[in-house]
Amino acid sequence: MKNLKLPTILFLFSLLFIQNARCYNLISSDSTPYLKQRLEWFQDQKFGLLMALGLWSQWGIGGPWVISKAPGRIERSSFYDGLELTMPKGGDTTAGWDFNVYRNAYWNLIRTYYPYNFNENEWAAIAENAGAKYMIFYTKHHDGFSLFDTKFSDFKVTSYYSPYSHHPNPDITQRLFEAFRKRGFGIGVYFSYSDWRSPYYWKPNVPISDNSSENRHFNYDINKEPQRWQKFVDYYQGQIQELMTGYGEVDILWLDGGWDKKFMQVGKMVQMARSHQPELIVVSRGGGEYEDYRTPENRVPDKPLGVPWETVGFIRSGSPRAVVHYFVDIVCKGGNWLIDMQNAALSDGRLDPAVVKILSEMGEWLKVNGEAIYGTRIFSMTQFRD
Repeated sequence: MKNLKLPTILFLFSLLFIQNARCYNLISSDSTPYLKQRLEWFQDQKFGLLMALGLWSQWGIGGPWVISKAPGRIERSSFYDGLELTMPKGGDTTAGWDFNVYRNAYWNLIRTYYPYNFNENEWAAIAENAGAKYMIFYTKHHDGFSLFDTKFSDFKVTSYYSPYSHHPNPDITQRLFEAFRKRGFGIGVYFSYSDWRSPYYWKPNVPISDNSSENRHFNYDINKEPQRWQKFVDYYQGQIQELMTGYGEVDILWLDGGWDKKFMQVGKMVQMARSHQPELIVVSRGGGEYEDYRTPENRVPDKPLGVPWETVGFIRSGSPRAVVHYFVDIVCKGGNWLIDMQNAALSDGRLDPAVVKILSEMGEWLKVNGEAIYGTRIFSMTQFRD
C-alpha cells in the first residue's frame, strides 16, 4: 500500500482543488445547541464501520431481507440444513412448501444463536488497525432480533430462547460499545423503526403479499386498529430509551427502515433521546425533520451535497487501489465512508478474514496518508476570487 502514497496524495489534492467550494448547511430543522459543533466532529472522522452480528450470519446471507420477500421470489438455496428452500416460480404455496415454514425457520435461528468465537476486543482492534474512527452497531435490524438486553421483547440475544443467554455477559451491544469506547471511537446505535417480528407491526396470520416492496410495511389498517399501532410506537420508543440510558454515551442514533416513518411519532422520540443524550446526532434516513446528515447507499454523489453526508456501502473490491480511490472520491466530495459490514461476521462471531485483510490494507495506507484524510474539508482556489 505504501507505493500508493505519492500518486494518491496528488490525486486527492487535485480533486480537492477543482471541487466547487460549498458551505455546509444544517439539513435538519431540529436545531439543538450542539448540533453544528457535533456535525463538525462527525465530518472530521471520515471513516466508520457499520457492524453486525445478526441471526442471518448462521445462514451465511447478508441480512434479514429474505423474510420480507414475496413467495415467488424465493430461490433455491442450501443455507438451512434439513429444509428444502425451493418455491415454485409462480408463488403457489400449494405446489410446494408453505412460505410460513421458511419464515418460521428464520425466527427459530434464535434457538441456535451462539457466536462462540465472538470477541469484542478483537473487533475493536481490527477497526482501530483499519483506521476507522467511529462505529455504528446493528442493535436491531428489521427482523426485530435485539442484540441488547431489552425488557420489551423476548426475541433478543439475552432471551432464554437463545443459547447465548448462558454466556457470562450475553449483551453484545454493551460489550462492543465498551470495547470501542476504550479505544476512543465514536459510538453509534443502528436501530430499525420497522420490526417484522413484532405482532404490533406485522399482524400475525395476515397473508403475505406477492409484492416484496409491500411486505416491508405494517400489514393492517392502523386507522381501524389505532390501539395496536400505539402499542408498536410505545414498544419501539421504549427500546430506544433503553439504548439511550443504559449503554453509556452515544454519539449517533442511526435510524433505518422508516418506510412508515410518518406514523412513528418521531419528534416525540427524538426529544426523549436527546433528553438523555443532549449532543446526539440523529440520522432518520429518507429525509424529513430529523435527518441531521445524508446517507446515500452504495453510491458516491456526482458532486458535493453541500451538507454533511456519508456513503453507506460494502467494500466494493479486493483491490487495495480500487478501495483507496473509492474512499478518496468520497472524501474529496466532502463525505465520510461508513463501510457496511452486515455480511462480514461469520456464524461463530469472528470477522471474515477476507474482509479483515482489506481493512488492514486500508489501515496501512491511512498510517501514511491519514493527514490528507482526517479532519479535511472541501477546498477550492476559486473561493478566493473577487
